[in-house]
Amino acid sequence: MIETMNNNPVLTAFQTMAPADPSVPPAVPGQARDFIIKQIIHFPSIALPDAQNPACIVGIIPMGGVAELWQYNGAGFRRQAPVILGMAQGLAAAMYEIFNLHRMEMRVRRGFEGGGLWARRIGFEYETTLKRAGSRGEDMDIYLWPHTTERGE
Repeated sequence: MIETMNNNPVLTAFQTMAPADPSVPPAVPGQARDFIIKQIIHFPSIALPDAQNPACIVGIIPMGGVAELWQYNGAGFRRQAPVILGMAQGLAAAMYEIFNLHRMEMRVRRGFEGGGLWARRIGFEYETTLKRAGSRGEDMDIYLWPHTTERGE
């Protein structure tokens, strides 16, 4: 099984991270959970605020000058949000430079206001909505890293 073949501290953090709300069924069932595990194994990711006490996992999927920044939140995220915000802002800026990107975006499920607010707090700006672009066919709001146009022009 892919999960046991990798000695990755971020993967371990994800597997042991408590859900954001234990009264709600797991937000990462089956295919979505496997997708996150593959992202952690194959692309840069980090547990915030640290791998021993993860409240969220943040990763980036770079694809030839373009990248998507993603985030999965667990228990403790709200309590640690101010610390995580500063770390996520620094991580986004660093990833943009490290991967020499000309476009970086975050996708947020349409109607998930907390996700859109978080993307804006990190520094992303709303760009558009993609119809049926989510893994379950849901609409996704695209948030663009504002430095994108500076490098791309």
